[in-house]
Amino acid sequence: MNYQMWEKSVPPQIRGDAVWSLEAYRLALFVADVGWHDANELAKHRRTIKLGGELLEALGGVPSALARSVGRSVPGEAALAREEALAAARAACGWYFQSRHVLGQEIIMHRVRVLNFVMGWLKGQGAGGANTSAGQDEVVVPKDKLEALLQTVPLP
Repeated sequence: MNYQMWEKSVPPQIRGDAVWSLEAYRLALFVADVGWHDANELAKHRRTIKLGGELLEALGGVPSALARSVGRSVPGEAALAREEALAAARAACGWYFQSRHVLGQEIIMHRVRVLNFVMGWLKGQGAGGANTSAGQDEVVVPKDKLEALLQTVPLP
């Protein structure tokens, strides 16, 4: 599976909405969709069933909050929704880290890198508070690396 195949599978009613024009939304929706495979793998292990549910909730929160941010007439409401999307993306990264023993390093790093791109976009939009620049320890995924990540998507 790759991103281009996935994108073609998205119904035209979703692709035709204004929020689809945001690359961060498309990527967040993609990771949330791919996350179903990850959660299914986590559900196979008694100790990680709940972790899979938490992961899906966080992943789903990112595109959901981004969708709420589009078309808001009050600027503060849009900014708040982007903050919620950033918080959900950070939470998803944490849940992925905790699932590394089941999903493996390749899958974890793939998902976290795509989420990092989404978080970078959100921070560029002012989400994340006053200090929106990336810190020294934060990994920012360059656009060319993102395209490589989307060519081959590892699945459990």
